[in-house]
Amino acid sequence: MKTLIAVFAVVIAAGGTAPGATFQPASLFFTAFGGSWSCAAHAPAAKTARERIFRTPWIVARAPGGDWTTVRWNGNRGGIAYVAYVRALKMWLYDDYHYDGSFYRDFSTGPDAKGIWRWYDSHDQLHADPNGGPIEWQRVSATSFRQTYWSKENGKRVYHGYSLCTAVR
Repeated sequence: MKTLIAVFAVVIAAGGTAPGATFQPASLFFTAFGGSWSCAAHAPAAKTARERIFRTPWIVARAPGGDWTTVRWNGNRGGIAYVAYVRALKMWLYDDYHYDGSFYRDFSTGPDAKGIWRWYDSHDQLHADPNGGPIEWQRVSATSFRQTYWSKENGKRVYHGYSLCTAVR
């Protein structure tokens, strides 16, 4: 963990680039998900509630002057994430800053053969959290992408809902 923190400290101190920690152009993530979206998060029914749907705006754009992509969600009530490939880690980084003050750092090795990006938080990926599960992002058509939420319970994958995002024109 100290090595991971040190790598991020070097990258941040150097203004986003450092020898041995250069970034790939963010075009891979941006090409898959760039644009303005209307997202509907579907929380599955539970014993005490039926399925709930939450609608929020999302904007996925290139960050000014760099290889990062920004993900802004739910206006001034949501947050902003920064996405880039970190060569030193051989992984994609998704730093998610929520406007309520919370923060998440997720990692991905990039899309698989089906175009699914699996994002794990640092605890899941680096410490093999038995209860961790990925958030999967997948482009499903020219005008939509889907996020699917998972965890593990007793060693089995458990579904926790999804968001379907459709292009805003």
